[in-house]
Amino acid sequence: MILLAVSGGLLLALALIVREYQLSRERRARMAALEHLHGSLDLTTKHLRRAREDLYVLRAIMQERGVLTDEEFARCRVRLIEAPRRRAEERSQILRSVEVSPQQVILDEGDSIH
Repeated sequence: MILLAVSGGLLLALALIVREYQLSRERRARMAALEHLHGSLDLTTKHLRRAREDLYVLRAIMQERGVLTDEEFARCRVRLIEAPRRRAEERSQILRSVEVSPQQVILDEGDSIH
């Protein structure tokens, strides 16, 4: 009986040691993934800052040379970015609410959806 209790205790201790070893391996793997993610985020942040700086330089040069004014820039932004985004949101809303297939929705070049 004592031998059974001692062997049971040893097996329990061995199971706890193995579990702790597995947890430490998982922690190391997660820390490595977190460090990789942090490095990728830093690189993405640097790229975004560089793109913003480039956009600022291009916009300043175009305004200095009289190629583009602030009003023209705002109109172009609406025409090229905001209007297509709005149409895509309207289209997805129609598809969700009316339950029509995507083939039945026709987008024209204007601002309306048929």
